[in-house]
Amino acid sequence: MTGNRITLLLENYQDLSSAGFPVNIAPNDPNGEDWGLGYYDKRNNVRLPAYHRMDIGISIYRPKTKGRMGIWNISVYNLYSRMNPIIIEKKIMKSMDEKQKWDTKFRTLGILPILPSVSYTYKF
Repeated sequence: MTGNRITLLLENYQDLSSAGFPVNIAPNDPNGEDWGLGYYDKRNNVRLPAYHRMDIGISIYRPKTKGRMGIWNISVYNLYSRMNPIIIEKKIMKSMDEKQKWDTKFRTLGILPILPSVSYTYKF
């Protein structure tokens, strides 16, 4: 499946209160971050990488007395344990050079690696 679209903060700018404008008229960062305010150019501006996984399962039917049935189900979710990205995290740090530039890094985060499952159903 094609990756989902998300809205990602790509740019930041210095808030006006730290540039010397009065605080009551200048927008400022509500989180108090020193790297400035975020600028979103549009919604859904980034597409996550493609999403894929392989699930397998087997159901074993065991007839019981009086027409009843017992069903064992054994399955594995995400068989080859691919960490499909669900979010992109942005980290902003000051660089170590004398220019005091900001260094931006993005990384994808995923959850749910291989996940086995066993269930039993009793039909009566």
